[in-house]
Amino acid sequence: MNEIITKLNEIEEKAVTILLDAKEDKEQMQQRLTQQMKELDARYERLEKERSEAFRAQLMAKAREQTKSAKDETRTALAQLSSYYDANGERLAEEIMQRILK
Repeated sequence: MNEIITKLNEIEEKAVTILLDAKEDKEQMQQRLTQQMKELDARYERLEKERSEAFRAQLMAKAREQTKSAKDETRTALAQLSSYYDANGERLAEEIMQRILK
């Protein structure tokens, strides 16, 4: 009978040891999982920041291009107006004076 009790005690001790080891393994796995989640979050945050910066750079380049195009169009229009005025300014001024005097 003592032999059975001894064996049961050994089995119980082994079971307790197994449970403690399992608990320790669980805690270690939980810590690794938490660390991996932090690393993954940091990675996604970095990727999102890079995408955001790339998108911002694209928008800025597009805005610069549109601004340059608008400036070029304005210069062209001003040059055309200046040329038109040089060619027709006196005649236009004369027409305006004639309308005022009528």
